[in-house]
Order: sequence, then structure tokens, then C-alpha cells
Amino acid sequence: MRKGVAFLIKFIMTLAVLWVVLGLLFGVSFGNILIISIILTVASFLVDMFILPKVGNIVAAVGDFALAYFGIWFISSFLFTGNVTAQSIITGAFLSAFVILIGELFYHRYLRNSVFDHVDDDQHYTNKNILQHEFSREFEPDKKED
Repeated sequence: MRKGVAFLIKFIMTLAVLWVVLGLLFGVSFGNILIISIILTVASFLVDMFILPKVGNIVAAVGDFALAYFGIWFISSFLFTGNVTAQSIITGAFLSAFVILIGELFYHRYLRNSVFDHVDDDQHYTNKNILQHEFSREFEPDKKED
């Protein structure tokens, strides 16, 4: 249930950002925005579920930025027709990805606090600066080999 709510939040956030940036600023139709939002939300949500607990908020947000930028650019190059130029696709993809990046920083905090279990335990940190000592005893310390 928690992951379903998280997916819905991500979809609404992505749809709203793309509607404001691509729809209002660049005149893209709502149908195209909906298609991009669905594809981008599914891909980004799967990445967040597997990558975020392992790498942290900032790295995952930068990955989401790259995924959003290249995803919007790639899908837009096939969907948009008419008076939308290549330069406006690149600009719209960058602006959309940047606004999504800002939203992802807050969204990842929500995921870490409300969706993931035990994400901040020691087992998830890869850089441990804890030294451990090994203690043992010799099995036969006085026996010499001939």
C-alpha cells in the first residue's frame, strides 16, 4: 500500500511538472504529456525502489535528473510534431528535468521516511570506518614441525 501511494505521488508530481513546463510554456498537448508522464514515472519509480536505498538521496536525484532529461528528450522527439523545434524539445526537457530534480529531493526524503524499512541501518552503508579485531588462539603453539 505504501508503495502504491508513493507511485501515485510520483505520477502526480511528474504530470504536474510536465503540464506546467511543456504544456503551458511550449504548447504540448495533454495527451502527449500524459504518455510521457506514465513512461517516465514507471521507469523512475523502479530506479528509485532499487537504487535509492543503496546510494542516497543526492546520487539518486541526479540519476533521476538524467533519466528525466534523456527520457523526455527521447520520447518527445517521437511524439511532438508541428511547430515544436529540436531546440525547444531540448530546452523543455532540461527545464522539466530540473524542476523534477527539485521535487525528487523531497520525494526521496518521503520514501526514506515512510516507504523503506531499515534504510538507515548500518548494513546499507558501504563506507564503514569501523575497525574490527580478530582474536584467536593457536591450536598447538608448542608443537614444532620436524
